[in-house]
Amino acid sequence: MYGLSRETLRYYESVGIIPSVTRKSNGIRNYCEKDLAWVEFAAKMNRMELSIDIMHQCVNYCIDNGLQPHLPNHILQRHKEYLIMKRELIDETIDRLNEEIVVKD
Repeated sequence: MYGLSRETLRYYESVGIIPSVTRKSNGIRNYCEKDLAWVEFAAKMNRMELSIDIMHQCVNYCIDNGLQPHLPNHILQRHKEYLIMKRELIDETIDRLNEEIVVKD
């Protein structure tokens, strides 16, 4: 439903990215609306390629402040800056590769 495998869901639950999921009396997971909001949130963070540490910061921020799952602006800004830096490094590497390719041909 959210593009996460069963294994990823279990992992995110085991490390606290998805807070404990509602269960039936026999222990089987029974995702309610609140649980699905956290799953959707985890999927969004996964698509943004946030590290587990940053995911934890986001989850803890929401829980500590009694908020619905969302990505705080200060964390989004920091991640954007990281991605810009990463893109610059990739661009530099591509430029060096292009120079090497021209020299070798």
